[in-house]
Amino acid sequence: MLRAVLPLLEVVLAERPALAARFAGVDAVVEFGVDGGVKGGNINDFCARLVFSGGPLEVKAGVAVAADVRFGFGSVGALNDFFAGAGGVPRVRGWARHPVLVVKVLGLLATAPLTHLGVYGASLYGAWRMGGPR
Repeated sequence: MLRAVLPLLEVVLAERPALAARFAGVDAVVEFGVDGGVKGGNINDFCARLVFSGGPLEVKAGVAVAADVRFGFGSVGALNDFFAGAGGVPRVRGWARHPVLVVKVLGLLATAPLTHLGVYGASLYGAWRMGGPR
């Protein structure tokens, strides 16, 4: 799910200059992943990160060496539910040190066509449920 959904954020910020302006000057790494990994799976397959370095957003797969903020989920199901708009509340590490960044990232997720609020999210989630790309 992370490899299908998070890269859309690069496109969203490229197409929405006003939204991208909110991240001007931000130098941070925000990670999304399953806490503790997945039985029989590689932890890097269940983590992705948003890299803000003052320029265009980069989405990278795998665990960050040092994330400023981490959205951790108890299971793959909880992660998928979060991006589908069906719950799946994450544990957010780093929010006390970077509350403005957390609010900006949540705002980005809410305005981007990723979740049940947007067309892309609905079609991606539907494809995932039908056994499509993960």
